[in-house]
Amino acid sequence: MIAGARRLGLPAVYGGLIGAGPFGQVIQQRLADLKVGMAIPPISAHRQDAGFDVAIVESNGERTFLTVNGYELTFRCAKIS
Repeated sequence: MIAGARRLGLPAVYGGLIGAGPFGQVIQQRLADLKVGMAIPPISAHRQDAGFDVAIVESNGERTFLTVNGYELTFRCAKIS
């Protein structure tokens, strides 16, 4: 959604948490490339990485998604107040 909004020239801000590991670094770089601001600055003190999903598509079109939860799952409103 964010990338699509940016392609349309709309401003966008990411409002979630980003992990501190290699996946989190990829996310931060992509947001920077898109010139997307972050409502919550990255916190390097935690040791959790960002989560990810893997999609497995069968030849008949059936899809299975495997999800690994990451730091973004710890989001609480208190973190932004």
